[in-house]
Amino acid sequence: YTTLFRSGLTATTVACSTATNNKCTTAPALSSLASIDTGSLAAGEFYEILVTARVDATAGSTVTNTAT
Repeated sequence: YTTLFRSGLTATTVACSTATNNKCTTAPALSSLASIDTGSLAAGEFYEILVTARVDATAGSTVTNTAT
């Protein structure tokens, strides 16, 4: 898992989602969002987090974020 927070976007909180069968049981620290170890996931299993972010960009600008 990698994430890239662009200029103009600041992550403020992270939590495990409440989706049924989510393998995330303890939310990772904000400081570790760039490299989360999900452990082994079998076919069909998933690890889902929710990240709240503050938009700091100048009015009229475009902010994009990518997570894979």
